[in-house]
Amino acid sequence: MSDKSSTGKELAKNTAIISVGKICTQVVSFLLLPIYTGILSTEEYGAVDLIITYTSLLLPLVTLQLEQALFRFLLEKRGDSDGTKDVLSDVCSINVLALILFTIVFLVVSPLINSKYKYFLLINLIVNTYSSVMLQVARGFGSNVVYALGSFLNAASMILLNIIFIVGFHLGAYGMIWSHIIAACICGTFILIQTKAYRYISFHIPSKESSKRYLAYSLPLIPNQISWWILSASDRTVILWQLGVAFNGIYSIAGKFSNLYSVMYNIFNLSWTELISVHFNDPDRDKIFSDLQDTVVKLLICLYLGMVSVMPFVFPIMINEKYSDAYYQIPILMIGVFFSAMIGVMSAYYIADKNTKVIAKTTMICAGINLVLDIVLMPFIGLFAASIASATAYFVMYVVRYIDINKRYGVKNSPQLLGLMVISTIIVFGVYYYRNIILCGICFLGVCVMSICLNKKVILGGKSFVKNALAKMKKGR
Repeated sequence: MSDKSSTGKELAKNTAIISVGKICTQVVSFLLLPIYTGILSTEEYGAVDLIITYTSLLLPLVTLQLEQALFRFLLEKRGDSDGTKDVLSDVCSINVLALILFTIVFLVVSPLINSKYKYFLLINLIVNTYSSVMLQVARGFGSNVVYALGSFLNAASMILLNIIFIVGFHLGAYGMIWSHIIAACICGTFILIQTKAYRYISFHIPSKESSKRYLAYSLPLIPNQISWWILSASDRTVILWQLGVAFNGIYSIAGKFSNLYSVMYNIFNLSWTELISVHFNDPDRDKIFSDLQDTVVKLLICLYLGMVSVMPFVFPIMINEKYSDAYYQIPILMIGVFFSAMIGVMSAYYIADKNTKVIAKTTMICAGINLVLDIVLMPFIGLFAASIASATAYFVMYVVRYIDINKRYGVKNSPQLLGLMVISTIIVFGVYYYRNIILCGICFLGVCVMSICLNKKVILGGKSFVKNALAKMKKGR
C-alpha cells in the first residue's frame, strides 16, 4: 500500500461503481412502500417476509458458503486463466452436488411441512444459490461494474414484477414471491453471460485436497451465517410464535428502514472487504487502516442519525396507518443495524486473514443472546422485545470483535468519535419519541450540520473527484 490517499481513492472508486445501481433501485423500492402496505394485508406481507427470512436461514446450508470461498480464492487467481478455471470448476461442482442433496432431503421431508408456500421456498433457494454464486464470480474477477449491473437488474426486475403481479394482476403474496424468484434468475444469467464464466466451468467430481481447501474456508462461515440469521430473523419466528403473523408484518415494515441502511452499508462493505484483502500484508497497514476506519465510522454514524432524525417526517407519508405501530420500533432497529455495520467493517480483517473460525464463534454467542432475550422479554414488552434483543446482541458482538481486532491487527477507533455517537444518539432518540414536529426539525438540521463538519474532508474529496471526472469527459469530446 502506497499511502492512505491512494487506498482511499481505490475504496471510493469501487464503492461508487457498486453504489449507482443499488441506490437507485432501493430508492424506487422504498418509494413503493405505500403501494405494498396499501394493497397487501399485514398477514400477506408477513407471509412473504417469512419466505425471504427462511431462504436466508437455509441458503448457507445449501451453498455451504462456498460462494464466499469462491470470491476469496478467485481474488488470488486474477490474471491466471488456469487457476481461475480450477477454482470455478471445483467450487461450482461442489455447490451443484450440495444443491442436489439438499433438494432430495427437502422433497423427502416436505410432506411434514404444513405450508402452501413450501415449494416456493425450495425454488427460491435454488435460484438464490445461482445468483449468489454469480455475484461472487463478478467480484472475484474484479468486474465491479458487472456486479453493480447484476444487482441493479435483480432489484429493478423485482420492482417491475411486483408492480405487474401485485397491482396489475392482484396476485398478492404469490406475486411478490414470484418476483423474487424471477429477478434472481435474471441477475445470475446476466452475470454468467457478461463475465463469460461458463468458459471456466467444467463440472466434475473435485479432488479430496481441493474440496478440503475450499470447505476449510467456507464451512466455519455456515454457523456464522446461521447465527446472523438468528440475530436478524429469529425475532420474526418468536413474534410469529408468541404474537401472530400480523405483528410480523408490522415488524417487517419497521425493518424496511433499517434494511435501507444495511443496503447502503453493504454496498460500501463489498469494496472495503476487497481493499482490506488486497492490501492486508502491506507493511504500513495499521496506521492507514485505522485512519480509514475512522473516516468510515464517521459516515456510518451520520447516516444512522440522519435516517432516525428524518423519520418523523417520512414515516406518515410512506406507511399506511394500519402499520403505525412500526414507528416505535425503528430507532431501536436502527441502532442495532448501525452496530451490525460496525461489525462488518471489522470482519473484513478476519476475511483477509482467512480466519473465518473467529467470525463464527463470536456470532454464535451473540445469536444465543438475541434468541434468549426474545423469548424472555416478549411476554412482557411485546414487539419491543424483538428490536431490543437485536440491538443488544449486535452491541455485544461489536464490543467483543473490537477488542479482538485491536489485539490481533492493531486497528482501533477514536474514543472521542464513539463518545460523540453516544451523546448524539440520546438526543436524537429523545426528540424522536417526544414527537414534537418543531423539535424534530431542529434535531434534523443539527444532525445535518454535524454530518457536514465531521465529513468535511470526504465531501471536499467527492467534490474534487466529480470536477476531475467532468473535466476528463470534456477533454474526451
